[in-house]
Parts: sequence; structure tokens; C-alpha cells
Amino acid sequence: MTIRERLHQEIERIPDESLDEILKVVETVARPQTEPRKGERVLEYLMRNQFDGPPDLSEDLDLYASGEKRIDAV
Repeated sequence: MTIRERLHQEIERIPDESLDEILKVVETVARPQTEPRKGERVLEYLMRNQFDGPPDLSEDLDLYASGEKRIDAV
């Protein structure tokens, strides 16, 4: 299974009410403000660029993905 297929599979598990939040994350990665450096990995790029999100996103990503926590409620 490719990474793209795995992503599609995981997206199918996300509740509909959380999809707008996930879309914002995907759009941030898909339309970078600056060009990625040659050989740079996605997380390295994200760390180098501004990202609007709650301060606890990395700790509670599973709660945001499941809808138990919402970005607009932070």
C-alpha cells in the first residue's frame, strides 16, 4: 500500500465535522508559502514555516482528528 493510499484510508475514518480542519492542514502543506528546499522533508519544511494551529496540536492530534477537540474552540 502506498503512502497516498494510506492517507486516503485514514481520511475515510475522520468524522465529517472534522474534515474542514484537516483540509486546512492539507492546504497549508499543498500550497507552501515558500518553496521547499531540495531534499527537504515535509516536517522539516513545516518546522521552518509558520503554521496556524493550536499550541497543543502535536500532543492532541488524535483528539483533533477524532473530533473530540476542535481547532476553533481553542
